[in-house]
Amino acid sequence: MKNCKQISKNMVAFLYGELEDSEKECLESHIESCEKCRMELEQLRRIYKVADALNKDIENATASVDWKNLPEKIVDTVLEKETFSVRKQQRIGFWRFLFQPRFRPAFAGMLLGVLLGSLITFLIFKSRPLQVSENGKIIVPQGFYDKMELEMARRETIDYLEKSEYLLLDFIQSSPEKFVGFWQSERSNSSSSS
Repeated sequence: MKNCKQISKNMVAFLYGELEDSEKECLESHIESCEKCRMELEQLRRIYKVADALNKDIENATASVDWKNLPEKIVDTVLEKETFSVRKQQRIGFWRFLFQPRFRPAFAGMLLGVLLGSLITFLIFKSRPLQVSENGKIIVPQGFYDKMELEMARRETIDYLEKSEYLLLDFIQSSPEKFVGFWQSERSNSSSSS
């Protein structure tokens, strides 16, 4: 068993031909007599065979690396990740602060206020369906007529004010001679009627 540990340590050197002749002969004789060490040596041979097959791929990959700028890229990537991590922790800290148990009554109150406000608004502004009488006429509530009259009066007032504005602008923009003629014609009309 003690001999197997020493043999295992020398197996890699044996595969690469780096052992001295005496050590090589000792290892070969031990492998012939020990099944366990022989299987371990076969596994190592397969592993190194596969590794040697990948050697060209590894060489191509290392040749494509920009070794001069690699440290700078690594530092930039690490700093970027640290900055992202700090920002993420700040956002998480804000949300943790916001949703602390001591704020729960305030949030509950705001939610209750929104729900009550929505319910009251719905109840106040919900529209009643129009009713139709037996003879096919639509029955409209009195409040509707009041709102309609108020809206019509508002529109008539706005129309009157717009017309007055245009009349005043026209009057202001006309020449002074027209003013004199207008006022004199008004005086003569009023004096002749008296």
